[in-house]
Amino acid sequence: MFVLCESDNGDMSSASTTNVNCSPRWVVHPQSRSFGALLNKAARTLQQCLDACVANDRCTSAEWDYVREDNRRCWLYESATSRRRHYNPAFVQFDIVRQCTSGT
Repeated sequence: MFVLCESDNGDMSSASTTNVNCSPRWVVHPQSRSFGALLNKAARTLQQCLDACVANDRCTSAEWDYVREDNRRCWLYESATSRRRHYNPAFVQFDIVRQCTSGT
């Protein structure tokens, strides 16, 4: 991702770009499930599910069903899940922590 930065005098003709590296970190909650997720049928693997969450700025958590073998395994949340979390041995929930650093 690149961020456009104005010059000090507000003149965009001499603006520069800054490279922003966002590396997400995941807080893992084994055997946990919440309510209110959106099904992501496109994700066929756990990595695709996590990538879908990273690509969605509103995503707060991803959830993976280890038992199912169809396209109903990946669930994405757009709000906090901690208050609604409950035990379910088939699922693992991943809360995303977005950490961005900038460099030139």
